[in-house]
Amino acid sequence: MLAYQRWESTYIDGQETKAHLRELVAAGMAFRHIVARTGLSKDALQRLHAQPDHVTCRVARSTADKLLAISAREVFTAYRYANESSVVDGTGSRRRLRALVAVGWPQRELAQRCDWVYEGLNYFINQEAKGLTAGAARRVEVVFRELQLQPCGPSLKARRLAQRRGWLPPLAWDEDSIDDPYASPHCLDEPADDGEVDEITVERCLAAWRSNTEPPQVSPQDRVSVASALLAAGATRNYTSQVVGWSVPTMAKRLAEVSAA
Repeated sequence: MLAYQRWESTYIDGQETKAHLRELVAAGMAFRHIVARTGLSKDALQRLHAQPDHVTCRVARSTADKLLAISAREVFTAYRYANESSVVDGTGSRRRLRALVAVGWPQRELAQRCDWVYEGLNYFINQEAKGLTAGAARRVEVVFRELQLQPCGPSLKARRLAQRRGWLPPLAWDEDSIDDPYASPHCLDEPADDGEVDEITVERCLAAWRSNTEPPQVSPQDRVSVASALLAAGATRNYTSQVVGWSVPTMAKRLAEVSAA
C-alpha cells in the first residue's frame, strides 16, 4: 500500500483536534457530555485537553472524526444525550414552557405533564440563568411537541401573564434554534389596526386599575388607547406597560409616534 501510495496511518496530527476540544469545553460542554456524545474515554479527553501547545501530539483518526463532528453550539442541546441527572443549559426548556403559557397552558398543568412539582417549574420558568436536569429537559421537549400545535390552552389568565411578561408563543421560535441563547425570535405580525377602538376594554382596564383587580386581555389595536387612558388616570408606566404587553421603552415610542401623527 505504501508503494502504491494508498496507505493511510490510523494516527494523524492532533493539533486541530486538541484545539477543537478546547473550544467545546470553553463553550461550556462538560467532559461527561462529550463522552456521552462520542463514546470516547473521559481520561483520554482530559489528557488531550491538558496537553501543552508546544508538545506535538497525534490522535487516532477515528477520535478526530468524532470530536470534529461536534459543534460548539451543541452545548445547548446536550440534554438530548446526557445522563438523566446531568445539569444542562435551560434556555430551550424555559422558552418552550413560556411559549406554552403564552398560548394558554397554566403552569400547574404543565408541571403535571412534565412530572415536575409546580413550585420547581415556577421557579425555573422565572429565572433566566437557571439550569435543569437532562431528564427534565427531555420531558419538557416531549410536552412542547404534544401541545404546540394544539388549539390554545384553557387558561386566559396564563395568556395574560405571558403577555405582561413578554413571553412569546411557539411560532416565534424555530425548532433548530430554540435551544440557542443567541438565537432571535421571529417577529410575529400583529393584526392590522382597523381604526376601531374597543371602548369597553379601555373602561374595564381603568376599572381594574382602580379596584386593584386582574385587567382584561388587551388586543394589539387597543394598546395605544388603553395605555393613554391609564397614564392619564394616574397609573404608573410599569403597570401600564404590563397591561398592554409592551416594554416601557416600546410603549413610550408608540405613544410618541401617535402624538406626532
